[in-house]
Amino acid sequence: MAKDVVDAKPQISHRSKEKLGGGGNMQNNKGKADFGANSYARELAEMPDHSNAATRETEERLGPFVFDKVESPRLQEVVCRGPYELDNGAIYHGQWTKEGHRDGKGIQVWKDGSKYEGYWKNDQANGYGRLIHADGDCYYGDWLNDKAHGRGTYEHMDGAKYIGDWKEDK
Repeated sequence: MAKDVVDAKPQISHRSKEKLGGGGNMQNNKGKADFGANSYARELAEMPDHSNAATRETEERLGPFVFDKVESPRLQEVVCRGPYELDNGAIYHGQWTKEGHRDGKGIQVWKDGSKYEGYWKNDQANGYGRLIHADGDCYYGDWLNDKAHGRGTYEHMDGAKYIGDWKEDK
């Protein structure tokens, strides 16, 4: 089992579509995150609720997400931090590596109401997780590098459901 690290600081999301000028890695500024001019991320006092009627209905129907998977021994130590608003506007709360990448158990929400709860590795959804889309549709199952990959279930709000194998989101 990995030991908790107290100095982990989140890094910018590598999936941001925004290109911001400047440069430099995040530096410690009196204990607060400072991502420099090249990125945007800030620590929040609490996790906001961006859910909408459709996402709330789906979450009520499915129940709370349970982190019940046995995790492999870690090569890196992790610490629980957040919530942090990332450069792409998403907000993440969960475990981070000491290098500041999402790794382990975590929850990420987007301003449109979408919500991913599950396991992370290498700053991407990896392992078991659940993504509730803003329209209330939901995928729960295996993830690999931010894509549905492996065994999973996709449920539409209208009741249609697919249970089966996925490869790179298909």
